[in-house]
Amino acid sequence: MINSKAHLYAPADQIISTYANGIKHPTRVVTLRDLRDFGPMTVLDLAEHHPLSLSAYSQHIEILRDIQLIKFKKKHPYLVYELDWEIYHEAAKSIVDFFSSNGVVK
Repeated sequence: MINSKAHLYAPADQIISTYANGIKHPTRVVTLRDLRDFGPMTVLDLAEHHPLSLSAYSQHIEILRDIQLIKFKKKHPYLVYELDWEIYHEAAKSIVDFFSSNGVVK
């Protein structure tokens, strides 16, 4: 969004919004779960069980990279993706704290 006003909101609200937007598609939720449960994987391994083209799947990977939930290492000829655990825990805490403060999680 060229004229986004998101920067006018409190930093904590911007953080929650960024992470929530990042996991709003089931492809990204499953990808994060796979990396959490199975560790580093190539994009081909990650995409194998998704009903998407590799091109479409790569767009989801890019979104997760943009919000820094995942990172990659070059292992020629592949890119190996893994969770950025520090950011992953920050995202989880931000989202849980948000819902907890509104009485949803007790």
